[in-house]
Amino acid sequence: MKRIILHIGMHKTGSSSIQRSLNGYDDGRVRYADLGTENHSIPIYSMFSDTRYEKRFFRQRGIGRAEIDRRTEVYASRLTRELEIDRETLILSGEDISRIPADDVPAIRDFLAPRCDEITVVGYLRDPVAFASSQFQQRVKFDARGIKIPEPGYRDRFEKFLEVFGPENVILRDFNRDTLVDGSVVQDLMEIAGIRGADWPEQVTNESLSDAATRLLFRFNRHGPVTTGCRQALEARKAFVHLMGRVFPGASYRLPRALFTRETVDVADLDWLKDAAAIDFTDDFAEGAPDLEAARAEMERPRPEEIERLRHILDARGIKTRSDVTVDAALSFLFYDVMVQGWKSKTAARQARKKARRAAQRKAEAAAAREG
Repeated sequence: MKRIILHIGMHKTGSSSIQRSLNGYDDGRVRYADLGTENHSIPIYSMFSDTRYEKRFFRQRGIGRAEIDRRTEVYASRLTRELEIDRETLILSGEDISRIPADDVPAIRDFLAPRCDEITVVGYLRDPVAFASSQFQQRVKFDARGIKIPEPGYRDRFEKFLEVFGPENVILRDFNRDTLVDGSVVQDLMEIAGIRGADWPEQVTNESLSDAATRLLFRFNRHGPVTTGCRQALEARKAFVHLMGRVFPGASYRLPRALFTRETVDVADLDWLKDAAAIDFTDDFAEGAPDLEAARAEMERPRPEEIERLRHILDARGIKTRSDVTVDAALSFLFYDVMVQGWKSKTAARQARKKARRAAQRKAEAAAAREG
């Protein structure tokens, strides 16, 4: 193996599109690593971080230490096998890799360096307003009920890789269509990896929510029914979020610019990024604290056209409501219907499986009787 491309994120910069597009790619010269999952975040985290046991991915799924250790062994075996394949370039990609603690990053280098001639670390960065808006939107999908301005933490994510791998081996780029190859992060990474002119389909995943969908979900989180705490409710919530994104299309939600002040933006972090990577996200941020309460009230303010749209959606699903139905009631009715339909679908699937098993059993019994 001559070269390894280690794509480390950051989050909300098209990482899923990179992974879905390149998963399975192997032209005999460049290969996308097969670690059992297209996103290599968990394999890399499991193999090299001492904090693997506290990883939320495992805690959410109730996976204990013994199973984590077993999976780590499998990941290590797969990565070792991938590094032994005769290719010029191997691509590893995981947006969560940038979150690995600084003390664990040397272990990645020490494992990979003896097995290749060159390691190139690649990171794509969103400006603080776009990053915070995207992260906030993601939190709204998972029941966020308050407004918090997520910080990108550029220095915390990337300085450790510059120090461990050397700045000459780290490529940090602005996640901006105007500067990416063909306006695509997938094409940009392929260019870095030396993939040119490949007849390989690009798969773009866009999980962003529109302004209307984000605001309505935020209100639903604050005033609607409990949607977490049991598996069925959580599954219904995922389907509900997907439905809201589909029936309320439009431009992606962005947090109000007025919320970004010197109290919510780490200006020193932006200065570090400008010096370290020549990426300038600095801006004339105002002094003082933003009015989060006013922003929350504005987010919750229902629009008449959105209430009317909800009534039409409910009507199309066979649910009749009063003409003066409130937005909170309409959202709750829609969620309940999503939950019921999901329950009906699963019940029908279980019944179909039982029917198929009974038919197979009768067929086997009839065949045995004929043979007898």
